[in-house]
Amino acid sequence: MKNPKILLLDEPFSNLDAALRDSARALVRRIQKERKLTTIIVSHDPADIFSIADAAGVIINGKFAQIGNPADIYNTPATTLIATLSGDINLLSAKVVEDIALIANLKIPLNKGLINYNEVIIGLRLMR
Repeated sequence: MKNPKILLLDEPFSNLDAALRDSARALVRRIQKERKLTTIIVSHDPADIFSIADAAGVIINGKFAQIGNPADIYNTPATTLIATLSGDINLLSAKVVEDIALIANLKIPLNKGLINYNEVIIGLRLMR
């Protein structure tokens, strides 16, 4: 087919070394933009999704568990499982006192929507 409208990719970069993987992602993104292709990519590597996708969905047990912008899924995952699937993260249990989450002597201010809970899970990611 000369001018496809949809590009389907199933683990397209999984067997490439790191340097080649980055350039292959950039090439796919460029072709995707130039040809205005809708691209459906299946991948277990969050870096594939972040480098190519404008929208993403996380499928767990055959159902969409979260759909949205890849950055939103990464920064505000709907569940702890999605948090761990979307990249390295440390999950810590915290006690809620008024509008503060307490982890030992560490006090973390909370959004108003979370102050009605007794306990929350705090996710910490290394910023690169």
